[in-house]
Parts: sequence; structure tokens; C-alpha cells
Amino acid sequence: MIAKPPGGSARSIQDIAGGAFLVAIAALALYLVNHLPASGRVGFASGTAPRLFAYGLMALGAWIMISGIFKEGPSIGSLNWRGLATILGSVLIFAIGIRVVGLALIGVPMVVLASLADKQFRAVEALYFGVGMTAFCGLLFPTVLGQPIPLWPPFLDMTPGKPTAIIVQAIAGGVVLAALIYAARRVVQSRKGN
Repeated sequence: MIAKPPGGSARSIQDIAGGAFLVAIAALALYLVNHLPASGRVGFASGTAPRLFAYGLMALGAWIMISGIFKEGPSIGSLNWRGLATILGSVLIFAIGIRVVGLALIGVPMVVLASLADKQFRAVEALYFGVGMTAFCGLLFPTVLGQPIPLWPPFLDMTPGKPTAIIVQAIAGGVVLAALIYAARRVVQSRKGN
């Protein structure tokens, strides 16, 4: 338990500051999406999901802040500059590169860079996670949700049957096949080891 300071009760300054920071981020997000339509013909529009997430983040931040007032907890520790730099760098790479090279090519480097924030970084795991998340986001956003996120660089003609589309699909298939072979080898090796 954390010792109470003389003359008053201890509060969780870390939770209060963290909750206030989340509320501030949510307020900024609401301000930035103010120009987007909140609803459309089918109920959802481009501003619906960002508003819902911002309100959820604001509620979560308020909850953390209020709970920090009524409980004892740690003060604010030192800032993890490595984590901050890698996460912000990852977001900047995505923001700059998404229109230039597309999600399929920017997704993996973005996830690997963000993974460097962890002190127990493992390159192979980060690479596989990046490939998986990029494939998932590539299917979810443009295909399922119909969002206008570019998957490929604008200079690639990805029309089905065109040479560039066939080459890119062959490379993607090769990457998936290599990942499956690697996973199968790991399973076989772990069974031999046991």
C-alpha cells in the first residue's frame, strides 16, 4: 500500500492525470470530426464511428479520473521516451505513407515500428503480427466497410488480369505461403522437443 502524505490522504495522481489526458484527447477528436456528417441514409456516416469512439474514450477517461480521486495510487513516474517516439513515429509513417504507397506496403513497417515500444521486442513476432494486421485491415476497411483507403500505390495498375496485379498477388501469395510453412515448422519442432 502507498503511504499517505502527512496532513492529507494520498490520491492516485497517475490515474487522475491519465484520465484527464484521455478526456482531452477525446475532446480534441470531437472537435476535429465536427465537420463530418453524423448520420446518413443508412444510419452511419463518415463521422459516426469517430464520434462514438471519442464519446467512449471520454467516458473511460472520466471514469479513470474519478476513480483516481477516491483511491490511493502511485504518483506520475518517468516518461518512456522510447515508447512515445516509436508510437508517434508509427502514426507519422502511416499518415505520410498511406496515400503514397498504400496500406498493403505501409502496414507492416508501421506495426513493426510501433512494436519497438516494447522492451521485449521480438522482430519475427512483430513481422508476423504486422502481416496479419495489414491483411485484416486490408480486407476490413476497403472491402467489407467500403472505406476509401488506398491498398496499393497509385502507380500500380491493380485491375484484375493486368501484369502488375498478377505480380503483386503472386508476391502476397508467396508471403502467406512462407508464413504458413514457418508456422508449420515451428509446430513440428515444438512437438519434437516435447
